[in-house]
Amino acid sequence: MRSKSSLLFLIHFLRGVPVCQRRQTLFSLLKMLVWGLISLFAVSFLIALVQMLLARWNFISTVPSHGPIPQYLREQPRYRIFLEIVLIAPILEESAFRGILQRKFSYFRIGVITLIYLLTCKVLSLNFYLITIETIVILSTVVLVVFFSKKKLYMSMRWCNRPDVYPWLLWISAFGFGLWHYHNFNFDQANLGAIMINLLPFAVNGLIFAYVSLRAGLWWSIGLHTLNNAWPLLLWF
Repeated sequence: MRSKSSLLFLIHFLRGVPVCQRRQTLFSLLKMLVWGLISLFAVSFLIALVQMLLARWNFISTVPSHGPIPQYLREQPRYRIFLEIVLIAPILEESAFRGILQRKFSYFRIGVITLIYLLTCKVLSLNFYLITIETIVILSTVVLVVFFSKKKLYMSMRWCNRPDVYPWLLWISAFGFGLWHYHNFNFDQANLGAIMINLLPFAVNGLIFAYVSLRAGLWWSIGLHTLNNAWPLLLWF
C-alpha cells in the first residue's frame, strides 16, 4: 500500500501537482533519505558514463572541473571548508530553490528571502557565505522588504500554487539549481552540449531534493543535501 502511495506521489510530483505532506514514521523518513542518497549517486554515475562516451565519440568537449572545493577555500582551515560546503551551502540552497516550492507560507517566505539574497550577491560578485558589511546590508534590506510585503507575498504564493503555474515553478527551480553550479566548471572552451551534460546532474539532483522536501519536509532535503556534499569532502580530506 505504501509503495502504491509513493508511486502516486511521484507521478503527481513529476506532473507538478501540489500535494500536502503526510505524517510518516521516522523509519520511513530515514529510508527515504537512504534511497535519496542512492538516487543521487546513481544520477552522478550514469550521467558521468554518458558524458565519458560522448566525449570519446567527440560529440562534446572535455570540461575541467574545479572539484568539490572552490579555489578560494583550498587554503582555508578544514573547519571552514566543512562549515561552508557541508552545513551552510545546503541550508542556503535548499531554502532558496526548494523553499519556494513549499505550501507553508513561512517556508515560502524564507525561500524568497534566501533566493533574492543569493542572486543579489552573485550579481555583485560577493561571497554570500561571509559576514561582511555588504552581505549584512543586502540581507537586512531583503528581509525588511519581504516582511513589509506580507500580503503581496502571500498572493504570490497562491499564484505559484496554481495548477497551471506550479509545474513550471518545479522544473524552473530544478534547472535553476543546475545553472547555479555553472561556475563549478571551466566552460571557456566548452560547446553547448558539454555545458548541458555537465549541469544536467545538478538539475536532476534538484528534482530529487524537491521530491524529498515535498514528501518529508524541507529539513529532510537539507539533510540529504548535507550528506551529498559531505562524502566528496571525505575523499578529498
